[in-house]
Amino acid sequence: MAIPTSLPTDWERLGFRQDPFYVRPLPVAALSSDLFVGRESDRHRLQSFLSNYVSGKTMVQGPTGVGKTSLVNVVQYELYAAATRFPLFEIVETPENATRESFLLQVISAAVSSLSQAFGRTDLEADEEFRTAQDAVTQTLRTGTTLGLSGGLAGGILGASVNQTTTAIPPLAPTVTALINLLRGLVAVAERRGFAGVIVPVNNLDVLPVAAVVQFLSMIRDVCDAVDGVHWVFIGGPHLFNILEGSARRISESFTSNPILLEALTWQDVEQALERRRRAFAIEPETPLPISMDIARLVYEASGGELRFTFVRLSRTVLEFSIRYPSERTVPDGIALMLLQEWARGQLARHPLTGREQDLLQYLVEHGTIRSRDYTAAGFTTAQHLSSLLRSLEKKEYVRIVAEQGVAREYGLTGSALLSLVGRGGELPRLSRSKLVVDTK
Repeated sequence: MAIPTSLPTDWERLGFRQDPFYVRPLPVAALSSDLFVGRESDRHRLQSFLSNYVSGKTMVQGPTGVGKTSLVNVVQYELYAAATRFPLFEIVETPENATRESFLLQVISAAVSSLSQAFGRTDLEADEEFRTAQDAVTQTLRTGTTLGLSGGLAGGILGASVNQTTTAIPPLAPTVTALINLLRGLVAVAERRGFAGVIVPVNNLDVLPVAAVVQFLSMIRDVCDAVDGVHWVFIGGPHLFNILEGSARRISESFTSNPILLEALTWQDVEQALERRRRAFAIEPETPLPISMDIARLVYEASGGELRFTFVRLSRTVLEFSIRYPSERTVPDGIALMLLQEWARGQLARHPLTGREQDLLQYLVEHGTIRSRDYTAAGFTTAQHLSSLLRSLEKKEYVRIVAEQGVAREYGLTGSALLSLVGRGGELPRLSRSKLVVDTK
């Protein structure tokens, strides 16, 4: 499977076949294994779980943008290439108001699509269990309201033009039992082609409210245990499993293995990732990236190590530069800093600050992070007042949670807030985890 181009930039003019920063999660494809860096122990743990258990559930968790989906997809491809486990090329996304039926239908639809990509519909049409599942998905989605499908789920599968009115096709509302049997049939289809089971990654848990995640996992717990040969991989936020152990032990105990917790990649890993992408997509072997490693490291550190933020901002900065200066192939550091500042200040301008919020941001500029118990040092009379302001600044995207233990949270500036402050005078600022040094004149 080829990696699609992510932006309409004329990358060939810049010396690349496509965007070397490739901002989306790596797909289930051979090239993804070449582009993936680091996380050897995490990779081995996930491979071992998926290889050694006939069925089961595990969780890959970590902060937003850290590379959870890419890890899952790379491992999926490696097991697929070894004919060990069959992957889903399209990860299942979980809508907040899913039902058991709509969730199973989405899994079955993704499995039908993935089997078609791998083996072709001509070969599969002769397989009765595949054909039955495919027909069931098609007919059910034509009357999707019978399953209580949300517009997001039905629209995501069929497209925005879904017509949910009654059609000439008799309404089909499969029961959970019928859908489970369809999924069993698809596992059998994969097994007849040499695979020992099917991997079903379930994404989106890190963007849903915790209460919705607990409700969803509780709802599908028995469904996940009902089909042998399915390996469920849930992708969630950094503290999700701990929350489940504290408030929904029946759910946490249903998992086959302990969670795999991903932390931010080191700068050395990110630098290696950039070099691998440069080599993979450059038209000529020695073509340099269109933006410097100094700028790349600045964005990486401003993001707190968030890989997706880093690659998105580098890619968008090159795009903006290319629009303004179409004759140039590399972005000077000073202009890159200016463009990053323009973007960051534009983002923050949407949310004006109160005087006390400005005071709190100045404290964060000077000290790097803050906790509620630091309220006296920050000039506040109560911890509650400080916490209230931090929550407001979090909604306005000025601060983010950088550490969490139980109910205690530590906050730092977001990447956009940091980038709005740096680079005066054309010099790169010095950023560290503990303190930001900027020219504020």
